Formats: sequence, C-alpha cells, structure tokens
Amino acid sequence: MQDTANRTFICSVVFIDLVGSTRLRQCAGDNCALLFLDTSRPGKRRWCSMERCGNRNKVREFRSRAGVVS
Repeated sequence: MQDTANRTFICSVVFIDLVGSTRLRQCAGDNCALLFLDTSRPGKRRWCSMERCGNRNKVREFRSRAGVVS
C-alpha cells in the first residue's frame, strides 16, 4: 500500500510540476497518505485537514510536553 502511495505521490508531483504548481503536498500526519494542493498564502500547510491530522498531531505534542501518557 505504501509503495502505491509513493508512486501516486511521485506521479502527482510530476503532473503538477508540468502545469506549473509546486504546492502539491503529502500530508505530514502519521498513517496518512493523502495528497493535497496547498492553497495557503505562505504555502506552508502540512496537513490534509487540520480537523483530522493536524489536531491529532497537536494533541500528541501537547500530551508529550505535559507528560501525559495516552
């Protein structure tokens, strides 16, 4: 599955590069292979969805700083 996701990502990057955009990204969330087009003004979006992957990561970081074990 990961190999297929990697191939899809590479093909997508090549395609988007051909049409002139460099904002195709793979979600930085654990166990998430979704691709998204970063339309944020600074172009630094990391998550496919803040409500999904971004929130999970922020909760995990908060708990690790607070010493909470989940």
